[in-house]
Amino acid sequence: MYFQSGLVIGAASDPSQNSVITWVEKDDIGYTTNEPLENDPELYAISALDKQYSNSYWSRIVGQKIRMVNIIKRDPQNALLAELPNVVGVEIVMDNGEKFILSHGLHNNSDDFSVITDLYIDRRLLESLRRENML
Repeated sequence: MYFQSGLVIGAASDPSQNSVITWVEKDDIGYTTNEPLENDPELYAISALDKQYSNSYWSRIVGQKIRMVNIIKRDPQNALLAELPNVVGVEIVMDNGEKFILSHGLHNNSDDFSVITDLYIDRRLLESLRRENML
């Protein structure tokens, strides 16, 4: 995620933590991590304004301010997962009410990373999820 200040935040799934993780790729004074995601040849950045690979929902987020950040935790499904953070989503709510989720498998009950809206959460998971306000 790119911000007007120059801040760039990276996100991915971390199966060893059963969680989505975030980090600073570039701070607002120009410091960049050693291996920024934008330099990864296996990843392709998609602009929210891209007419082929995006849609109007994502373009409504561009230029908005973040109003709220919620952490989505999943109840552990076994004893091994009970020892992990289980932060399966970071929900970002914008000033205009639009929101999206940085997701660890919420779309298909896997450990894959995706950026989704509530509509794409696997309905079988809903009862095991809880939101906690962080900002």
